[in-house]
Amino acid sequence: MAPGAGSTRTVFGRPVLEALIVAEKGLGALAAAGGSVAAIWVRATNHPAVLHTIVRQALTDDPDNVVLRYLTHLVPSIAPNVALGLAVGLGLLAILLAVEAVGFWYERPWAELLIIVETAAFLPAEIFDVIRYARPTSFLTLAINILILMYVARRYRKSGPRGERSS
Repeated sequence: MAPGAGSTRTVFGRPVLEALIVAEKGLGALAAAGGSVAAIWVRATNHPAVLHTIVRQALTDDPDNVVLRYLTHLVPSIAPNVALGLAVGLGLLAILLAVEAVGFWYERPWAELLIIVETAAFLPAEIFDVIRYARPTSFLTLAINILILMYVARRYRKSGPRGERSS
């Protein structure tokens, strides 16, 4: 087909929306994995207020740093057992998101179904977040996930019994 003759925009051979969904899942997996590693580090230090200690040490080096002073009020103390649970939970989330991204990239129907179930499962928490805090990021996250859910559900419904795409 000649360029511009009804061709769809693609990124690495995939439609742009699909590539964006894979990117969102992939970045989420990386963030969750990073959080898991950080939680393991907090657990390994065996100090409940390790993050406070780090911020306070940075304040002794730069006592006029307004950002660090603000962070001392935001950074919570994390008990070692809580850090372990957080590390395991974030590690499992990282695996789930990575599996979704890879499966969706390779157009596996099970990955579409997994994305539908996972996204739908998190919607009540996101709705609660919008109602409770009403931040612009909460609205944006909810809207993006509803759009992802609608797109992937429509795509899954269009696939045949063995995952074949109808034209």
